Amino acid sequence: MGKSQLKNGHTGRKPSHGTRRHDMLNGRPGRRSQSPNKPDNGTWPLVMDPVTDTPEASAASGVDPTTPIEELDLSVGAYNPLKGEGINNLGELIARTKADLLDLRNFGQKRLDEVKDKLRDKFSLYLKGDGPAAG
Repeated sequence: MGKSQLKNGHTGRKPSHGTRRHDMLNGRPGRRSQSPNKPDNGTWPLVMDPVTDTPEASAASGVDPTTPIEELDLSVGAYNPLKGEGINNLGELIARTKADLLDLRNFGQKRLDEVKDKLRDKFSLYLKGDGPAAG
């Protein structure tokens, strides 16, 4: 038995929590997987109106798509998964569907309801495919 091992054969060190093989296969060290809706070039489309899918209709709403998600005043539990996935502004957020958000780690139905309520109440915005009538 070497000096660096305990009687039970363990080294006494905590296991390393670095990049997992699963993460490396998905191309994003430290994250679960690449979002299927994010373009490869890292840019997001203009804010789209959820009903007509045209940028002109959303431009009429007067909301800047580069408004940071911090303006929503979300709880920490809702905010952290969004930031962890790289969703930094309203344009990136409303380009996602409910299913996209529910696929995020630590993001469930309660968090989704909170985000939808804040988007609607503060900015009159909706997630992709979830317009005012679908609510």
